[in-house]
Amino acid sequence: MSDTTKNHIISAVQLNSSRAIQPIDIAGSVTDIEIYEHLDMPFLTGKLVFVDTLRVMDRFDFQGAESLEISIKPNVAEEPVIKKFIIESIVNTTKTNDATEVVTFSFIEDILFKSNFKNVNKAYSGDPIDIMNEISSEFLNKKVVNVGDPIFQKSMKLIVPNMDPLKAMSWVKNRTTTTDGVPGYLFSSFALDDLIYSDLYTLLTQPAININKPFFYGSSAEIPENNQSAPHYIPLHSYRYEETENMFRLIKEGYVGADYQFYDALTGRLPMKHKFNFEKDVVKILPETDGKSFAFSTDFKIDEVKLQEQSSKRITQISSAGVYNEGLNNFKSYDEEDEVSSHAKKIVGRALKSHLLKSPITIRVPGQGFLVSETNKTIGNVVRLIFAANRPASDDNQVIDIKKSGDYVIYASRHVFGTERYDLHLTCAKIKNFTSDGWPS
Repeated sequence: MSDTTKNHIISAVQLNSSRAIQPIDIAGSVTDIEIYEHLDMPFLTGKLVFVDTLRVMDRFDFQGAESLEISIKPNVAEEPVIKKFIIESIVNTTKTNDATEVVTFSFIEDILFKSNFKNVNKAYSGDPIDIMNEISSEFLNKKVVNVGDPIFQKSMKLIVPNMDPLKAMSWVKNRTTTTDGVPGYLFSSFALDDLIYSDLYTLLTQPAININKPFFYGSSAEIPENNQSAPHYIPLHSYRYEETENMFRLIKEGYVGADYQFYDALTGRLPMKHKFNFEKDVVKILPETDGKSFAFSTDFKIDEVKLQEQSSKRITQISSAGVYNEGLNNFKSYDEEDEVSSHAKKIVGRALKSHLLKSPITIRVPGQGFLVSETNKTIGNVVRLIFAANRPASDDNQVIDIKKSGDYVIYASRHVFGTERYDLHLTCAKIKNFTSDGWPS
């Protein structure tokens, strides 16, 4: 494992169990490791393949609750990234000869396993971040770090309705927005111990981590002469751009134009009504970005009426109010708001999450540079992708494809560690396109 030409080293893969006398390191027998991160999941999952020639399978007597500690070094000189998991299941085993068996495990992050056998059924009050931190600290011994803008919802009080800790935290997270209605995300990263909370706008507006070396898809001949030096671009191995631009689904779900009303079950007063219009409620509210525009046209019409001005659905939400009015110490309940504009932030948040996944793209890139101990460089970060425009071969005008090119937030990632190489499969999403087809400087 001392080959310095590789861009990673699987330094340790330790199997252990409370039933075992001592751990077993199978790093020398591992052929493949895949680790999955997702912006909507506060835990990691993965798969591991190893070749068993030492009776590991029958001597260890796997039953699906063994621990797995993976240690991977970006290179010989750097500190390893270490993460603890639990074996979820044996996916399959295949005998290649009488003395050798290839084994595939699926595994989950240890906090998901701990969460699965714990139950939260109690009252909490305060800021949503504080509530998530209290649950995480009490049940999972984890810290939630907020790297986003301040949360609009304050002084909240709720009773967690019989959930495991991670589901309870995600339930609280789903209620959070910024003052503009931008939704929040709670996620786990391979290289960090803490859980991360951030809002979508903070994620989207941060600078691309590869802004000086964008990922490029196309031939070298398509790069302008003044940009052709090798360090300026990193080639994309491959990409998938499919099942995109489903406006029909967004309209059907009520995230383009719809009538919403919020009914107070405690007072029985007339419901507060809001006519949702994606252009007015989202496009015109969020700050403008130089050189970029929303990937949503406001000019589509049906029967001479713009899509966002039509109401595809009428949606009613029943919420309580005044449940936790305790004199000087008043708290809002989970769904309670005083004004229709505050209720509307819920819709804006859900609409933004849906529109973000309207045009996803999945790319495969070299993993070198993405794996750094105690530093998250994958999900929640922004990467710049450049695609050469489709044009006739005789056309000397070198321009980019403004539809696929852009600054994308990494929504999900799959780390693929093999014996010889380390690749990353990144699912990326954006809500704004470049407005110019000139090559970005």
